[in-house]
Amino acid sequence: MPYYPPTSDNTKLPLAGGTMTGGIVSTLGAIIVDTPALSATQTWNSGGVTFKGLFLNVTNTASAAASKLLDLQLGGSSKFNIGLDGVVSIVGPAITLASMPRLHFMFTSDNDPAMGYLMYAHDNLAITFDSYHNGTDWIASHTTALSLYKTGAELVVGWKSSATKGVSFPGFALTDAVRFSNNGSLGIGIAAGGYRLNVNGTARIVGPLEIGTGADTAFSRNAAGVLEVNNGTAGTFRDLKLRTLISEAGTITADTPALSATQTWNNAAVAFNGIKLNVTNTASAAASALMDLQVGGSSRFAVGKDGVVTISGPSSTLATMPRVHFKFDSDGDPALGFLMYSHDNLALSFDAYHGGGAAWMASHTDAFSLYKTSSELVVGWASGLTKGVAFGGGFQLTDSVRFSNNGSLGIGIAAGTARLNVQGTVRVSGANAQSLGIQTLTELTTIAAAATTDTTIQMPAGAIVLAVSVRVTTAIPTAATFTVGDSGVADRFNTGASVLVAAGTTNAGTKAGAYYNAGALAVRITPNLTPAAATRVVRVTIHYLQATPPTS
Repeated sequence: MPYYPPTSDNTKLPLAGGTMTGGIVSTLGAIIVDTPALSATQTWNSGGVTFKGLFLNVTNTASAAASKLLDLQLGGSSKFNIGLDGVVSIVGPAITLASMPRLHFMFTSDNDPAMGYLMYAHDNLAITFDSYHNGTDWIASHTTALSLYKTGAELVVGWKSSATKGVSFPGFALTDAVRFSNNGSLGIGIAAGGYRLNVNGTARIVGPLEIGTGADTAFSRNAAGVLEVNNGTAGTFRDLKLRTLISEAGTITADTPALSATQTWNNAAVAFNGIKLNVTNTASAAASALMDLQVGGSSRFAVGKDGVVTISGPSSTLATMPRVHFKFDSDGDPALGFLMYSHDNLALSFDAYHGGGAAWMASHTDAFSLYKTSSELVVGWASGLTKGVAFGGGFQLTDSVRFSNNGSLGIGIAAGTARLNVQGTVRVSGANAQSLGIQTLTELTTIAAAATTDTTIQMPAGAIVLAVSVRVTTAIPTAATFTVGDSGVADRFNTGASVLVAAGTTNAGTKAGAYYNAGALAVRITPNLTPAAATRVVRVTIHYLQATPPTS
């Protein structure tokens, strides 16, 4: 073996090559600087040569089974060794996080382990990907890390996306893991427990699913995507017990109910339930609901735990206001409806409904609405095609009763400042059909280009006329004044000597007092000068009492 003289460092023996019949023994004792027991530096410079950095060829004529090709020890205890059979052993001194045996695979580019093997105990073994254990905790090599981990009873595949990755020895609590138990069961996000399959979260199955066999099939999902529940006997069903039922059909273009069931009830002695939910309320928030139907995350129909039913609309518009319709199967038209346009616009409708369009629709020829505004409660009838209350466009019903918030009542008109305000006839009747009516007749009278003009309306025969009032709608030409009377007395009713012709002029017409009118008679307007043209109008109103005798 060629020999070279010692270097300035007399602890190193330079060799250029050759064969040694014995071994190299390094006995440096205690050292305080990096002084490897074996260190070599070479430059490989031939593409045709297969180089070896460290080469050992043993002719094993005879040796003990525990003989090693390589044995790296610490304090006399092996940490890494290669046996004669090529088996590589990595040894840790104790079952602790700091000293458990582990193997890391790294990239030189970042020096972070990309894969690792480790053993905490015989029942705690792991293979890690993109993470490693530094003796204290798991460290992520990248943003997500995966561990394949064997415990005494489970094989666990777990993902971690936080800074601390993988399995936390010696315990294991991963909700984002798949867990294979030693009894052949599978848990996803949870231990399998006593179930063949236990899932913590949403489970989705694409394709047929069948549980059970033959006539004992518990339920199955057929090729059409329908979940069939039965026990092999026609017309009967098993109980399907679920903690949570989640339907995730995605975007659909055909009618695909999230929950659909068809049953035949065939026992008159049994009180059947289509849908039944029984909650044991040990503790819950006040807003808890037995049922909540939503659109786009907003509640539309909810039943609270106290039994209160809440119907919600997204906004105060005709199309989206909350409403309830009661219908008959025979015609499908709502017979009774509740709806709310805003806090000050609420209605109860009978034989009418609002479809979200511009107006009410009649279920039958007559429709009735009970309607609350900010200042009135209105009871209204309508017999035309458009029924009830016109939301958003005011309320103009002449065939209504209107209760104002000051305790007043209007019939056919708003109450205004009066305690009772009536538009139309007021009649007081007795048991034998006798009655006394307080009535008015009114018209717009066009003043003729003549000395007098008679109204079309007439004072009824036998009536007690209380007054004939007038209002000039448009000024009468030529004349300066006019009188109000009848064919017998020209100024019988006008209060004062005469009435001015200017537009807006009014006259109560009570001069005659309670006047008995024997026969039907028109009211006569007499200008002081004949008008040049018949182009001006006066409103004339007859106020009178009408008595009706008893019939028996």
